[in-house]
Amino acid sequence: MDITQLTRLVPPPIEPAEIVRWDEVEARIGKLPDDYKELISTYGPGTFWGDLTVNGPEWIEESGTQHDLVEILHRIANRGPESVNLSGAPDGRAAVGTESDQYLSWGGASGTQTGFWRVTDADPNKWPVVFTELSAIDYEPAGLVAYLVSLFGGAFDSVALPEDWLEDSRDLGAPPFERG
Repeated sequence: MDITQLTRLVPPPIEPAEIVRWDEVEARIGKLPDDYKELISTYGPGTFWGDLTVNGPEWIEESGTQHDLVEILHRIANRGPESVNLSGAPDGRAAVGTESDQYLSWGGASGTQTGFWRVTDADPNKWPVVFTELSAIDYEPAGLVAYLVSLFGGAFDSVALPEDWLEDSRDLGAPPFERG
C-alpha cells in the first residue's frame, strides 16, 4: 500500500525524518519491508495517537527475533485459531501461523500489545503483520502501512486494542503522530 493514503489520514511532521542508510541497516539485520522503510523515511520512528509506536531500525536490530510473545504465538499456533480472538483474517490458520514461524518486532502499544512481522518468505514485502495482545490477534497480510491505514481509517476492527482506543486518544488530545 502506498504511504500517501497514510499521510492523508495522519499528516507527517513538517521537519523531514532523519535519513536512514537502508543499505547499511539491511547489511546488518537483513531485508525489511519497503512499506516500513517508506514509513520511517516519511515519519521517522514515533508514536501514532499517543499510543501505537513504530520503532526505528536500530530498535529492530536490538530486539531482533527475541521476544517473550513469540513463544506465546507459537503456543497459540499449536492450539489453533479457535483459541484466540482474531481480526483481519478470513482464514484463522493464516492468522495464527505455525509453531515454527519466525517473527520480527516492529513496535507496539502502551498496553501489552506488540506488533510483529511474521517472517514467512525471503521477500519481506510478503510478510504479514501480526499485532497481538496475548489473547487477541490483528492480522494484516498486506503489510504495516495497510494495517495502519485500515486501523486509522476505521476499516479495521481491532481485537488487540481497546474498543475505543483511537476515539479516546483523539478525545484526550493526543497528537496524530509524534517522533520519538
